[in-house]
Amino acid sequence: MPGGAAQFLAFLKTELIPYVEAHYPANGVRSIHGHSYGGLFLFYVLMNDPSLFGGYLVLDPAMGWDKHMFDAIVDAKLPSVPGKGIAFYVAARTGRAYAGMGMAGLEPIFERRAPADLHWSIVAYPAETHDSLKLKGTYDALKFVFDGYAQGTLDFVPSGGTVVKGKPLSLHRNNIGEQLDVRYTTDGSEPGPSSPKLGELARIDDAAKTRIKLLSNRGVFDCELPHHLVDGKPMRPSSRSTAARDPLWHFALYPIEAWPDLRRAKPLRTDDARSVNDLPVPDRDAFAASATRDFVVDNGGYYVFYVESSDKARLTVAGKVVADVDGTKDGRVQAIVEPLQRGTYKLKFEVRHPEKTTRIDFVVFPDTDDAEWWKHPVLRIAEERR
Repeated sequence: MPGGAAQFLAFLKTELIPYVEAHYPANGVRSIHGHSYGGLFLFYVLMNDPSLFGGYLVLDPAMGWDKHMFDAIVDAKLPSVPGKGIAFYVAARTGRAYAGMGMAGLEPIFERRAPADLHWSIVAYPAETHDSLKLKGTYDALKFVFDGYAQGTLDFVPSGGTVVKGKPLSLHRNNIGEQLDVRYTTDGSEPGPSSPKLGELARIDDAAKTRIKLLSNRGVFDCELPHHLVDGKPMRPSSRSTAARDPLWHFALYPIEAWPDLRRAKPLRTDDARSVNDLPVPDRDAFAASATRDFVVDNGGYYVFYVESSDKARLTVAGKVVADVDGTKDGRVQAIVEPLQRGTYKLKFEVRHPEKTTRIDFVVFPDTDDAEWWKHPVLRIAEERR
């Protein structure tokens, strides 16, 4: 191919890429973007050094160049391209431009000759010019090339806890966008494209054999998603009786220095109330506190204990520490499931509150297959915010 393509490719491979990866926080996931003759060059790269880049963003490439001479090259070399890990997106234009720019001849070649593991797409856009296509085409190409890429933490509700084998639990998506392809299995096998897709929720009854995996179109961003559930037995209640139904929370306020062992400290004051909203305003911004009460379970089953704190919080149920949140790090929320029996459970919710803006919340939800699980609380420490 005349025009210096071989020299430019060599420059990218031996000079530019090594320099960038040596001087910047690159992660080795490389993509290349080209428009018009730049798009023609991307076809050249795919045919001659395909693994140099994992993502190809090709915009209205000038494939009609030199009487469509590149058609024969693609037809000959495309089957031998190692497609695994490569996404190749071409944004073209409809109408006369589709044939004039050479895509009418190339798309059938891709349909016949592209290797099965090469993720490619050729999309023709209506009512676009050679220049305006760059806007829409770049956006769509980025979405295609980075399909499966996820920022932040991908997790579930519940985010941990105990599952009783043979007793199904609803596992809900949380912070997992609908555009992500998440698959799961319940027999211990590795999830793949043919495995069930995780919708709003999945019903599982064996934590040890449940595996969940995020899939991407070229495999680069594939990863298993831990669910932090373990197999176990129902928690024993503090009392088998359900007759005593104390509806009040019993609050105690402590100096902040008393954290984390509030049992050894003398409270500054105590109050009983149905909700934290009914308490007098504390005379200080920095303090530690505990709230205890009975939680009566008439019908045994799974219950999710949602604990949130921008600082530190701890939840104990019937003497067992269920949640221990450190919001000063990444994990400011825990939603822990426990299988409870009929009876009364002693709850203790302890918090560290260093400043006026400290965020704290505690809610109990029953297991439900409703996608809007948060609409069904059975207990909360504060009245719902409006």
